[in-house]
Amino acid sequence: MNKERFNQLVKDYSQVDSQYKDLESLVSQYPYSQPVRMLNLKSSSNLTKKDYQQRLALAAFYTTDRNVLRFLIEKGKVPSDFGSRPKKPIKRQVETEKKQAKAVAKADATKPRTKEPTKPITKESKPIDAKHLRDEVMVNLELLQQTKASFLKLAGLDEIKTKSREETVIKKQAAPKKAVAKPAIKTVAAVTKKKAPAVPKSARTKKNELIDKFIADEPSITRGKTLRKNQSDLSKASSELKEDLVSENLAIIFAKQGKASKAIEIYKKLIWKFPQKKASFAARIEELKKK
Repeated sequence: MNKERFNQLVKDYSQVDSQYKDLESLVSQYPYSQPVRMLNLKSSSNLTKKDYQQRLALAAFYTTDRNVLRFLIEKGKVPSDFGSRPKKPIKRQVETEKKQAKAVAKADATKPRTKEPTKPITKESKPIDAKHLRDEVMVNLELLQQTKASFLKLAGLDEIKTKSREETVIKKQAAPKKAVAKPAIKTVAAVTKKKAPAVPKSARTKKNELIDKFIADEPSITRGKTLRKNQSDLSKASSELKEDLVSENLAIIFAKQGKASKAIEIYKKLIWKFPQKKASFAARIEELKKK
């Protein structure tokens, strides 16, 4: 946005809404400029209430005279003569006024002084519009609270992060280190010092008697029964796959376990069960055969 366009927007607010993006870029470049903040606030009237309130709070924070901002919000335009300073008098007029004042002072000095009755000075009490003053104070308070809340949110996030980091560091430093219990290593000398418990004589005699009795009886181990030649394999039924248990996940599990033959068998059954996936199952069977 050039200077001419910006000056036109300052004089005429009617085309501010169309320049919303340009004003956004100007705010990022000149964040402390009051006219840019006010024009940006004026152009953001189509935003949501929350975003508009945030823009209003920031504009109030950066504005030196909030009465100008209030005129802009309520009446849509700031009067041209608002806050205009009176023109300085010309030097010649000042000099003539000084001369006239000196002449009047001399004339007063020559006149005889007569005491005039002093009148009591009474201060004229002007009526104060309390309601208007209260409304203005409340508006300013609301704007200040909103600006304070918005800036505390921005500054509070960094403070919370730094505090949490400091607390974690302090906790780690303050946490007592657990003493690792070292296993007691027994030396060979200490083990050898412990003598084996002495076996009483009565126990030895009992053992000898049992051995002698076992030799005298001459026990023999009976042979087991001979198994039938045509005996059925009982484990075969548990290893067979039932139709309701056949699934693609089971085939993947068998393939991971290295049981390729069982995985191929499941994929063959799945081809009959799900013919629409025949091509993918056949490709997996080929992969398992190559392994």
